[in-house]
Amino acid sequence: MPYTVGQRVEYHSERLDKWLETSVTDAQDEQVQLELKPGAWVPVDHIRYPKGTHIQVELNGVWVSCNVLFTEDDGKVQIGLWYDPKEQASKFQQAEPVADHEIPAFTPEDQASVMQTVHKVELEALEDDFAVGEEVQYFSKRKKEYFDTTVTVAPRPGDRKVQVALKPGVWIATQELKKKVAANLTGTFLVDAPVPNVPDTPSDTALSSSGKVQVLMCAPIYGWNPQWGPHDFREGKDAFRGLVRSAGIPDSNVTELLERHCHRDGVLGAIKKVGSTCGPNDTFLFYYTGHGDTMPDQDGDEDDGQDEAMCTPDRMGNINQGTYLRDDDFANCIVACVKAKHIIVIVDACHSGTICDMSKRQLWHGRSAISISGCKDNQISHGTGRGGLVTLSMVKTAQTLSSAKGACSAGRFFNQLRNEVHAMKQTIATAGPQTLTLCTPGGCDANDIPWPLIA
Repeated sequence: MPYTVGQRVEYHSERLDKWLETSVTDAQDEQVQLELKPGAWVPVDHIRYPKGTHIQVELNGVWVSCNVLFTEDDGKVQIGLWYDPKEQASKFQQAEPVADHEIPAFTPEDQASVMQTVHKVELEALEDDFAVGEEVQYFSKRKKEYFDTTVTVAPRPGDRKVQVALKPGVWIATQELKKKVAANLTGTFLVDAPVPNVPDTPSDTALSSSGKVQVLMCAPIYGWNPQWGPHDFREGKDAFRGLVRSAGIPDSNVTELLERHCHRDGVLGAIKKVGSTCGPNDTFLFYYTGHGDTMPDQDGDEDDGQDEAMCTPDRMGNINQGTYLRDDDFANCIVACVKAKHIIVIVDACHSGTICDMSKRQLWHGRSAISISGCKDNQISHGTGRGGLVTLSMVKTAQTLSSAKGACSAGRFFNQLRNEVHAMKQTIATAGPQTLTLCTPGGCDANDIPWPLIA
């Protein structure tokens, strides 16, 4: 079966002597044109299906679904048997895309709109950060150190430059300045540490919320691909859904994306749809159970050079770094599309500690938000056979705090969750350390966010 336009493949570069991921831009008989080689016809024996690709293979006249398990340097791939590049071109075809979900998938136009909103949000935060009289530190390239100064001329509309007392008349890019941030505006990043200053008896009125809770649950489960699943993701999803019901949240307020519907653009589309229906007093709650991974940082915002990502498939069921939902895109979509008063993100997955990038002060400027992740960015999250460790610990925590229903803060819930996670870890086999994490953006206190999931 010939390759099809848009299909992801790997091309062998003889000059570099390595396989490079690309896509097909044109195809005929036994040659294709590639995004990496515009205008050049490439023989099919120079391309192969990438590892993890969900395909159909022709066996005795019948198309059978399977997955590419392994690849070799000579272009052969294994789906059980080994197939060389010419055999792949004749016997393989892309799997059928998953049918459209009732929620429209995210589009390039949606992405452009999100980035416009993010740009506006960041500029507004920038204007607040660098208003006239604000204390900042200026980095002198000549002396290679920072000097205290104050802003004398604020940013112009749409610009990211200011003037400071140390350099009168000179416009300086804000990237060359450090905002002297008050301690309460730096945000929270807790690694296996309790939320401080949690009241023993929180006030009902202080945590009451007149709005609704809108829940988006995402679980790829990977039932079509034995290399990736199913593990206990379905059991974890079911346990969390039971928790949502026991908390009194009606089914009409819950949206689920499962299996191949939980592809990258499906998740972003659902965030847009559910987030846009939230009212000014509502709470938006996002939950993900599935694989997590790291990938090379694309914009220089990560200290460790790695972005975090959810291992989402594409519509055809392929799973690789090209199909993952990257933390930058996830956070941008939530900030731009969710109109709720409070935002709660729960990710029970490996490498998920900073999945929301809440340390980006200008992105999350003024938002009441919290993320709870199963582990640090460099760790894995463990399953129990009945669901993820953190998911099941949340169910137990909700039961333990049942008397606090309607008066429980996110901070109080997290502190009890730490205890339950530590206790449950003693009952399962683990392959390494797993450290519960909590993040909030600058100016947001976890004790001020009502926690809706109490049984």
